[in-house]
Amino acid sequence: AIYEFNHIINIAKLKTHIMTGMTLSVKNLYGFIVGKEKILYHLKAGHNREMFADILIDIYETVNPMLNIVDGITGMEGNGPTSGTPKMFNLLAASENGYALDRAIEKYVGFRGKTVISKQAESRGFLNENLLKIIKGDFHILHAKTKSASFNMPKFLTDIFSIKPTIDKNNCKRCMKCMESCPPKAITDNNELLSIDYSKCIRCFCCHELCVHNAVKLKRFVI
Repeated sequence: AIYEFNHIINIAKLKTHIMTGMTLSVKNLYGFIVGKEKILYHLKAGHNREMFADILIDIYETVNPMLNIVDGITGMEGNGPTSGTPKMFNLLAASENGYALDRAIEKYVGFRGKTVISKQAESRGFLNENLLKIIKGDFHILHAKTKSASFNMPKFLTDIFSIKPTIDKNNCKRCMKCMESCPPKAITDNNELLSIDYSKCIRCFCCHELCVHNAVKLKRFVI
C-alpha cells in the first residue's frame, strides 16, 4: 500500500512500551504490517529484541516517511502502550529523521539510556548521536516493568528473574483477543480460565498490549 502514495507523513503517540522501551515514530510504522503478519514477525524475533528492533528499522527504511511527528501533548508512561498511565508532557515534535526525533524525545523525557531501537539504529549507521541538539526537559518518565529486566541485565539473569504475563480472572471477559494474537499459541482456553504455557511463551507481550480489559498482568517469577 505504501507505493500508492507519493509521500507519507508518520504521526505517532509518545508512549512507553513493554517490549521496546518506548514506541515513537520508528515503532509506529509497524502498523503497516497488517493482520496476522504482525504475529509472524513477533514469532520470528522471539526473545531477541535486537532482531525485532532491526525488523522495525527495515520497515521504516522501506516506508521512508517524508515527515515524522510525535504527539506528546498527552502521552503514556508505565506499562504502555495500552496499560500505562496517561501523562501530560506538553510536547509536539517533528523531524524528517525519525531516528533522531525518537532519540531526542528519549532524552527529553528522561529515559534511562537508549531504547533498543536507538541502539540498533546507531549500530547500523542511521543515528548519529553527535548531531542531536535538544532542550532538556524536566520529566522523569516511569518506565515499563520489563525495562530493567530486558535491557540492563545479562541474559542469564533475565532467564532466572523472568517477567511473564498472567491472566487476572477478575478482569478477564473471555474475549479471546489474547489467545488469538499469541504468536506461539501459548494461551489455551480451559473453559473457566485462560491459561498460559510458559514453555511456549516468547514474552512478546502481545497479549498484554491487546487486552482492553487490563486482564493480562506482568509479574516477575524466579525460575
